[in-house]
Amino acid sequence: MKGHTVTVLEKEKFPREHVGESLLPYCYGIFEQLGVLDQMVSRFVRKPGVRFIDVDGSQHTTWCFGHVIKDASYLSFHVIRAEFDQLLLNNARKHGAIVKEQTKVRSVDLDGPEGLVTVNATEPRGGKQTYRTRFLIDASGRDTLVATRMGWKKPLEELDRAALSTHWIG
Repeated sequence: MKGHTVTVLEKEKFPREHVGESLLPYCYGIFEQLGVLDQMVSRFVRKPGVRFIDVDGSQHTTWCFGHVIKDASYLSFHVIRAEFDQLLLNNARKHGAIVKEQTKVRSVDLDGPEGLVTVNATEPRGGKQTYRTRFLIDASGRDTLVATRMGWKKPLEELDRAALSTHWIG
């Protein structure tokens, strides 16, 4: 959407089955920017709040979004994950991203010449492909592809649950 060339390497074939996902209201503006908000509203269940439950289930906290958010975004979404992921992947294609499904990343070199990142991948029929890029976004989720391969991933025993969220501007 900003004129960059984007290639998405996805190891799975979409739609892929995943457990549903409850989204927080702060995603609402992102869905508007991506141009998928109307589809989200028509396809998925709206939810007015969230409940956080302690590890042993003995305590919980309920947050009603409408108490602090005074616009339409207070109603967030509970999505069918396979449909949601397909919607976002199709939207990426619509906006010009090159999407390669069933393409598994084999290796990543972050220290390439001229500061480029090299990504080696295997395509659906077994062919090998090399990509060189200035930027790499690892969106592999729990797989944490880059962190795992680079040996950066270290579990913290005292944190058996954690959620981090950030938004990049510009």
